[in-house]
Amino acid sequence: MPLTLKFVTKEEAQILSNLMQLYMHETSKYSPREISDEGLYETTDITAKITTPEVDAYLVRVKCKLAGF
Repeated sequence: MPLTLKFVTKEEAQILSNLMQLYMHETSKYSPREISDEGLYETTDITAKITTPEVDAYLVRVKCKLAGF
């Protein structure tokens, strides 16, 4: 089962943001969060975060299929 980690580029920030919504939903039972009127959880600007030297973000793929972050 080939597993790959790929550094998230600025162009892929939306993919990471989408996955964060799923993560926040899954963890909401442990840390309740409110959903906005648009149906999304509030998050920080992912693009701004991943372009800083302090943050490394990766997309995980299994058999070339997106599996997570």
